[in-house]
Amino acid sequence: MIAIVRLRGGVNAKKGVEDTLDMLNLKTVNNCVVIPDNAHYRGMIHKVKDYITYGKIEKETFKKMLVKWGRMGRKRLTLKDVDKIVDEIFTGKKKLKDFGIKPAFRLHPPKRGYEGVKIAYAEGGALGDRKEKINGLLERMI
Repeated sequence: MIAIVRLRGGVNAKKGVEDTLDMLNLKTVNNCVVIPDNAHYRGMIHKVKDYITYGKIEKETFKKMLVKWGRMGRKRLTLKDVDKIVDEIFTGKKKLKDFGIKPAFRLHPPKRGYEGVKIAYAEGGALGDRKEKINGLLERMI
């Protein structure tokens, strides 16, 4: 599974980029979605790589995010529900929508801030592929 966090707004963004961000349910800055790792989503990620950061999410980080920010309508999730949900999502049997959970999580800005939202992660900024280090960023945002 891949976690994607939107870091930049849509001012002066091309229409195709904004449409792709909308298809990924990344409507505003600091929104996060968790998607399966397949070729279709990889193409979408490549198109919007200058507006997002992403990486492989661990089960424990996803559990924390669901407990803190997951909603079934207006109701919060309980801890016993979360374990079952996480296992079924990571095995690919179901999606968040199958459980009635909203697909996007509205997170806080990270503690100690971003490194820079106009520079790639490999160059010391915040954008692009973080691989497993996305879990550290998500922990700071939860």
